[in-house]
Amino acid sequence: MSQLYILPFDHRSSLAKKLLGFDYPVANRAQARKVTTLKRMVFEAAMQARREVGEKTSVGILVEEEFGADILREAKQIGMTRAVTVEKSGRPLFEFQYGKAFAKHLEKYDPTFAKVLIRYNHADKHANALQNARLKQISNFCKRHKIGFMLEVLLEGKGSRFVQMKQMIQTFERAGVQPSVWKLEGLDKASQWRAVKKLTKADLIILGRGKSKREVEAWVKTAAESDVVRGFAIGRTVFFPPLKLYLAGKLTHAQAIERIKKNYLHFIHLFETSSTS
Repeated sequence: MSQLYILPFDHRSSLAKKLLGFDYPVANRAQARKVTTLKRMVFEAAMQARREVGEKTSVGILVEEEFGADILREAKQIGMTRAVTVEKSGRPLFEFQYGKAFAKHLEKYDPTFAKVLIRYNHADKHANALQNARLKQISNFCKRHKIGFMLEVLLEGKGSRFVQMKQMIQTFERAGVQPSVWKLEGLDKASQWRAVKKLTKADLIILGRGKSKREVEAWVKTAAESDVVRGFAIGRTVFFPPLKLYLAGKLTHAQAIERIKKNYLHFIHLFETSSTS
């Protein structure tokens, strides 16, 4: 199983509000340029990391079209694994960023993966029915056009994350929503990951959900030890701290990029050294 190490920086609302101090959607071009500048820095860090580990390692990016159109085009030119975000930012239920035109936007960038983020509560049948119909649309489109479908799920129900995750995967796959990659929160035991993998043919990767470095390290180690998780997509834990220091004037532009790269490589190294295969 080849590994997949994604550096996601498709954040829009959280990046604007928590790093730059203004609301999203942005109010003007000046604000948009500030967001784009930060995303360009993260992309540069990803490219530097890719050069260090070699192109055979599946280092990739996840970014949205709104502020990352040029980045998506450049990543394609250099043959980098790339995922493009399909959903609107900050919505409680999944909505297509470009409505019925989502297909045209995906075709324009020809990504490795189309990514959708959802919030999922197994008990909320009404919300799940609405999201299922939209997820089937993107799932079917990706199958027809041979684009990978990456489904990121934030579990918001009560009880064990492990139990919720199993319920969620079984429910979606029975409903015909079949991603090629599940992007999921961490679990406490490697055996739990192995049990989850038995429920799906899709690849599994873990997300970071903006957790502390120590918490994400524990997730990475456990996932790698399972030998059924393919890799990760960790974003804010990697780039938020360096960008905060950069914006505060405590790191130069180049130093911030270097720090992001080191954080990213740290998790790649941790995953690879924790794997038993």
